[in-house]
Amino acid sequence: MGPEAKPALVHVPGPLRQYTGGASTIEIAPGTVSEVLARLDVLHPGIAARVLDDQGRVRQHVNLFLNEESVKGKDIWRLAVNAGDRLQILPSVSGGGA
Repeated sequence: MGPEAKPALVHVPGPLRQYTGGASTIEIAPGTVSEVLARLDVLHPGIAARVLDDQGRVRQHVNLFLNEESVKGKDIWRLAVNAGDRLQILPSVSGGGA
């Protein structure tokens, strides 16, 4: 990424910050969602395996949001993350009743 290029931002939840050295936001070159996650894994090995399954799909208990919109059910191999966009990784929250 050249000095004039604006990065995309990946927001990392607390449970995955052990892979990012504690960083909550990572600047990444734009691309598709899958490319951004692959680049994130190059910088911070092990994180992609926590987000994607063996087939490269978003894990069932992980939510990804691109600029406030869920990417669930969308083709992450084609969905663009542009310069200045925010990709947020969120673990699903579930719990029992009272």
